[in-house]
Amino acid sequence: MENSIFQVNLSGILKVLSDSLYSSWEVFIRELLQNANDAITARSLKESFKPVIEIDFFETGTSRVLQIKDNGIGLTADEMTEFLSKIGSSSKRNTSDMFDREQQSFIGQFGIGLLSCFMVSEKIEVESTAWNSTSTMRWIGNTDGTYAIEPTDYNGYTGTKVRLAIKKDIALTSDKLTFLLHKYGDYLPVPIKYSYNAGSEITFQKEFPWLTRSTGSEALMLGNRVFGERFSHYFPIQDSKGQTQGLAYVLPHRTHTTSVSKHVLYVKRMFISDSCGDILPDWAFFVRAILNSDNLSTTASREDIYHNEILEEVRESLGISIKKYLKRLGDSDPEAMQEIIVTHAQALKSLALEDDDFFAFIKNWFIFPTTQGDLSLKQIQQQSSSILFVSDLDEFRQIAPIARANNQLVINAGYIYDTPILLKLQERDHTGKTRQINPEYFGNILNDIDIEIYDLIRKRIDVLQAILIEFDVELDIKAFSPEHVPAMLHMSQDAIQKRDFKSIRDESDSLWAGVSDAILDFDPGFRAKLFLNYKNEIVKKLLYTEASKKIDPYIQMLYFNALMMGHYPLSGKELDRMNENIMILLNTNL
Repeated sequence: MENSIFQVNLSGILKVLSDSLYSSWEVFIRELLQNANDAITARSLKESFKPVIEIDFFETGTSRVLQIKDNGIGLTADEMTEFLSKIGSSSKRNTSDMFDREQQSFIGQFGIGLLSCFMVSEKIEVESTAWNSTSTMRWIGNTDGTYAIEPTDYNGYTGTKVRLAIKKDIALTSDKLTFLLHKYGDYLPVPIKYSYNAGSEITFQKEFPWLTRSTGSEALMLGNRVFGERFSHYFPIQDSKGQTQGLAYVLPHRTHTTSVSKHVLYVKRMFISDSCGDILPDWAFFVRAILNSDNLSTTASREDIYHNEILEEVRESLGISIKKYLKRLGDSDPEAMQEIIVTHAQALKSLALEDDDFFAFIKNWFIFPTTQGDLSLKQIQQQSSSILFVSDLDEFRQIAPIARANNQLVINAGYIYDTPILLKLQERDHTGKTRQINPEYFGNILNDIDIEIYDLIRKRIDVLQAILIEFDVELDIKAFSPEHVPAMLHMSQDAIQKRDFKSIRDESDSLWAGVSDAILDFDPGFRAKLFLNYKNEIVKKLLYTEASKKIDPYIQMLYFNALMMGHYPLSGKELDRMNENIMILLNTNL
């Protein structure tokens, strides 16, 4: 037997395989199973037969030998030279080759899988009898870059046998091998029979649960085992062509929108990854899936999939499948739907913002905090003639007691996605019943006082207004409940920003003051509006007290109190004045 040399630097290739291409030496089992499965597929295109993959593991002392045998199409001597001795040459690369079949029927395409065996063995022995032949050939490859091909005694069967003497530093045991055969071989269409030291056989062959009449409990148990979660909801999922399909599980707990999604993916029934994050749309982070695909292509390592147009089509199609499930669930099991909505509100609101059809379906299920508790949009529409929402949490806190006292339902839209959802609803509401409001809205709809009363206190209101001008505050008076609230303040976000810059300018040197003047337009208009409550006893005392009595500290303190109730920041000037007023009031009363 004459040795030949591989047509590349084999040691360099092996370093690339172990360091860069493959994540672990364990993948050699996958490569052997894949080659055996593809050989059987090729023969099945020629004739009908009973396929099988047989694996034997022999362990005696420090010696460990692994043998894998298939009854596939086999290889001739020329084919051994072409496909085993030329790196990157694959028997499955060309549709016009000896197999005469559709390339899509095969898992592998790259012609490097067998070399993964060099990660666990110094030598690879391949014995094969080609279909319709009675000649058996042996190919032996070595890590030193040499190989040899020779005829051997006819072994009496069509197919291929690979024999490996496992290296001492490779931690391959029978238990480990059993685990790897389950991982990579359970769902292959060919039965795998495994024997340890010529003992009793174990057969590996399962069917995907979505292709059988598995019970719901069996499907949930699979999800619980694979993902380590206690799922309550699952559903079948597939792309529009039915070539990528499986089961999707709804996570039983909240998860962040930026969390890493990990799905289990098989390609042509071969396990590829248990951390595939690209197979579902980004918004579907609340779902975990187990999928098998016949139309996706794997990378050279077969541990990931190609990012191409086919993947994008599959992602979009699977996303549609998830939406359809949620729509069906909303009709058939509202309680289960509500449970999912509560748990995964952020994800579903994010999806609704991107998808108009989904928004139209799901909007009424969304739950919002309101002045009357947490309510769904459907409940809000039933209880109120209008949908009023406040985008700022601090403004909502200021409005809430007044809204409740006046039996007005208001939504707190200060949480993520709530304002965009309600703004989208407002765009589609041609009745004008959906409105974004602020404290000024309530000030404008609250009851005006009688004109006779207003005439009596007009001069006092002008005096109070003059006191507040230095703080850029406009004064108005209303009559509203609850009576214990003396005043309510409104300040727009633009006004808050200008107010902060003005405070910095007033407290800075001339250089910064000049820069800020050039950047911002400090118009002289009022930046805040203070609504006094005529029903409040303190306000009444302030309005009807003797004209000679100094009232500056009292109206200023009502303004400062309204600032703090609305969670607006006090400027340095306001803070100093408030402290001065406290001392004045303490001295006056003590």
